[in-house]
Amino acid sequence: MQNNYSLCRNSALSSAIFAAVFEKDQNINHKNNNIMNVKDIKNLKHFGAFTGEFAVYTTKDKKEGIINRQGEVILPADKYELVFHHSDDVFELWLNTDGVIKCSKFFDAKLGKEVPAPEVEKPQRPELPENAKKYEEAHWCASNRIVFKEGELYGFMDENGKVIVPPTYTSGPVPSTTSVKDRFSVKKDGKNGYIDLDGNVVIPFEHPYVGYREKLGIHLFHSKEDKWGIMDKKGQIIIPAIYDYIGVDNTHGLDEIAVAKDGRCYFINAKQEEVKVF
Repeated sequence: MQNNYSLCRNSALSSAIFAAVFEKDQNINHKNNNIMNVKDIKNLKHFGAFTGEFAVYTTKDKKEGIINRQGEVILPADKYELVFHHSDDVFELWLNTDGVIKCSKFFDAKLGKEVPAPEVEKPQRPELPENAKKYEEAHWCASNRIVFKEGELYGFMDENGKVIVPPTYTSGPVPSTTSVKDRFSVKKDGKNGYIDLDGNVVIPFEHPYVGYREKLGIHLFHSKEDKWGIMDKKGQIIIPAIYDYIGVDNTHGLDEIAVAKDGRCYFINAKQEEVKVF
């Protein structure tokens, strides 16, 4: 059975699935209040990879919190469904409100308190070419490509509206302001793969989910056996799909990979050697 929760945690696109809403609320400060150690965490499911001094951890009841490299709990996993790294030491806290998961707060892990939503400058995109406007759904994605939908299938155009890839895939990339990208995530026959800017398949359609970490040049993939692994950008396996969870951060890359297996949560390197974090 496919682990949809782990898919959401590992997907680079997951935050775009929900409508982000910032709601002002009273400050929360857990840093100096009821500090726990990693060993005291109840129902621990897995750790995420460390981003600087902090990492997200997940419990078996699907709540998430934040720990530091001293093994101290900065934000207990007792309220939020999802916690995403936003920038620097700031994390997004996602809360289930009336059945809809929304970004409800921003939390500075270093300060240990809620902070205002960071300002993000979004570059302006030019108007879509006329050929793209005839489709009910069409939008800019990265590298000056346009994804469009015809019927139930997605295809790609260049910036002038010339069709590069006819409608072929059952899913396409979400709107993006990223200026450069060398591949796109698409789905076909229920499996996830990647194509390059010209439509050539660079990662075959073999797994239910494949995510791309562009800065590291690697793909995290989720197998039909409900296990996670890592492959390089050419599709060669680096870490076999034997783990219940895998988390990788751009800073530490394959030197510090968060994994879960057989009820254990720990960290490994690219050689699958266990490394000490705390």
